[in-house]
Amino acid sequence: MRKTVTKSELETTVAELENRVETLVSTATTTATQSTGQALGRLRWRVVEQLDLTNEARTTILAEIDSMIDNL
Repeated sequence: MRKTVTKSELETTVAELENRVETLVSTATTTATQSTGQALGRLRWRVVEQLDLTNEARTTILAEIDSMIDNL
């Protein structure tokens, strides 16, 4: 047997679903930003500590990584 749903009930359900989706998107965005920041931090450390680069190359690469981090 089918239940009749009012327009008001549908609007309430849609509003609840929109809120849930917004929360999921916000959480996913935050998680992705944190993960990206961590990965860039590890990359920065490797450039400084593990790669045999000239000072100019190191400075250029670090500036690019720092710019990416700033844009997160």
